[in-house]
Amino acid sequence: MKEKEIISKVRIYDYEELSEADRELIDKAKEATQTSYAPFSKFCVGAAARLSDGRIVTGSNQENAAFPSSLCAERTALFYANARYPEKSVEELAIAAYAHGAFLKAPIPPCGACRQVILGVEERYDLDQYDKYKSSKLHFDYSSIDRQLNSESLPSHLVYRNNENYYIIARAGDTFDLLAEETGVSARDIRKFNELPKGYRIQAGDVLYLERKRKKAAKKYKDVPHVVKAGESMYNIAQRYGIRLESLYDMNNLPADYAIQVNDRLRVR
Repeated sequence: MKEKEIISKVRIYDYEELSEADRELIDKAKEATQTSYAPFSKFCVGAAARLSDGRIVTGSNQENAAFPSSLCAERTALFYANARYPEKSVEELAIAAYAHGAFLKAPIPPCGACRQVILGVEERYDLDQYDKYKSSKLHFDYSSIDRQLNSESLPSHLVYRNNENYYIIARAGDTFDLLAEETGVSARDIRKFNELPKGYRIQAGDVLYLERKRKKAAKKYKDVPHVVKAGESMYNIAQRYGIRLESLYDMNNLPADYAIQVNDRLRVR
């Protein structure tokens, strides 16, 4: 018989330390607790899932006198998202719980059934590719358990995948030199891949690709135009879909000085 010790390391952030997008998702999960039906447990749970098109879908726990027939907030949100928007993958999930007149500060771990559903969603949309990621070009490898067990601290940034490319989300205090040291991608290349000018100062929440972006968005966006929302720019739309800014202008036959308007419909593939 062999005995193995498995150590899990997590990062804990204050609400104010999170990106605007993460705070929005948490706020939506909190709002969803208001639609909870929990006459037996008095434990109101809300879940908010952000889909690949940026849309947020929410759900809440719904209890029944036949307890096994009840449904948790996570499954309510995920099943609705999969049934209503089957072509959109779930990118992020936030959970909040309200009991005894206040939101719980401690993490709310999903039950076994919800974990199975979350795993199924990851496999359905091939999201487990993040866990399988290995690259000789980058220094860190999040699929390496040995590295995590033998390391005093994990690298500062998680690696995400979008449009066959890898990216990280910047945090306060990041610089190109620090990211270059962590990732093995030169500061010059990080600026180049993300079409950023020399002298640009990284902002918390910036999406930074670690390889050159593609000319077109993923195949699932064929014939699915992006509808411009208030506050968006051509640049952050390009970053969202992992495509080159010049390509976005070219696909839509727009001059480089075009100022997009709310409700403009833009081809991304």
